[in-house]
Amino acid sequence: MPSFPAFRSLGARVYRVFCIIEDFVLVLILAVLTVSVFVIVFFRFVLNDPVIWADIFPRLLMIWLTFLGAARAIRINGHIVVDYFARLTPGNGKYLGYVVDVALLFFLTFLMWIGIRYTAYAWSQNAAPLDLPYSFFTAALPTFAIIALFHKLYALSFAYDNQNETEHATNIGAS
Repeated sequence: MPSFPAFRSLGARVYRVFCIIEDFVLVLILAVLTVSVFVIVFFRFVLNDPVIWADIFPRLLMIWLTFLGAARAIRINGHIVVDYFARLTPGNGKYLGYVVDVALLFFLTFLMWIGIRYTAYAWSQNAAPLDLPYSFFTAALPTFAIIALFHKLYALSFAYDNQNETEHATNIGAS
C-alpha cells in the first residue's frame, strides 16, 4: 500500500486541530455545568427562589459531557481494559485485539444509526422548562458515535501503516 507523506501530514494536522477543539468543548461544557449548578444552589438555598431550568439544563450538559468524554477516552485509549482473555490467546491477544476493534467499529456504527433515528424521532417532543426539542439530548449519542468512529479509524490507519512498515523492515532484513 503506497504511503503519501504530504497527505498524512495534512491529515495529522487536521486531526490535531479537531482534538484541540474537542478538548476545548469538553472544558467549556464542564465550566458551564459547574457555574449552572452553583447558580442553581445559590438561587434555591440563599435566595429561596429556585430557577425553572434547575433540573433540565444540568442534565443536558451532563449527557453531552458524558458522551463527548467517552469519545475522548476512545481517542486516548482511556477505557478500562480487561486483559484476562487476551493473555490466554496466542500472540498475547494480538488477534483478539483485531476482533475487538472490528466489533467496536460495528457497535459504533450501530449506535450512530440508531442515534440518528432516535434523534429524528425526538425532534417533535419538547423538554418542558427550556422548550427545546428533546433531540438536543438524544443528539449526543450519534455525535459520540461519529467522533468515536473518527478517532478509532484514525488510530487504526496508523496501526495498519506501522504494522506494514515493521513487516517490510523484517522482510528486508531476512533477504
